Amino acid sequence: MGRRSSITQLDPRIKGAVDAAIRDGRASIDEIVDLVDRMGAELGTGDTASRSAVGRYRQTAERELEMFRAAQEVSSVWTKEIGESPESDSARLANQVLSAVALNTARSLVSSGESVPAGEVMFLAKALDHLAKAEASKTATILRVRKEMAQKAADTAVAAGRRAGVSAEALEMIRREVYGIVDAPKEAA
Repeated sequence: MGRRSSITQLDPRIKGAVDAAIRDGRASIDEIVDLVDRMGAELGTGDTASRSAVGRYRQTAERELEMFRAAQEVSSVWTKEIGESPESDSARLANQVLSAVALNTARSLVSSGESVPAGEVMFLAKALDHLAKAEASKTATILRVRKEMAQKAADTAVAAGRRAGVSAEALEMIRREVYGIVDAPKEAA
């Protein structure tokens, strides 16, 4: 593993200001170096940063932000796909991939030894929440479709039995057996 960035070792308040400046895209490398030097003096920490350290850190942070934004876009597309057809192969794949990404992100954050920014924890929690909601939606859709199919099968069986002259009691028994519940809706015989 490579050497830790000197920026990650800054006072958390200074590092937070650096991260905010990079996220906002509002500061040049020189402005961030000045920010670190000024805050280090103001806070009495003596923290300073070289231009090359800030440049490397910024480059890494921008790559991570791009990956984060791309993951959000993919996640929104997949979430829509899961909602529209929860039993599709792509929906199952999306759930598996998103779960793996969330697990790897959590593992990476914990093993990095650095303090984890609240924003990353919130994003991970939100991703897991979306996965849980997608799974619940998928389950509800599957149950609804199964119930509708059972209802249709019961209605079809009863209609066929009626045409064949089956008694009302036998038709009700068929409906209950096919529909799978005792209090299935009764239809006039």
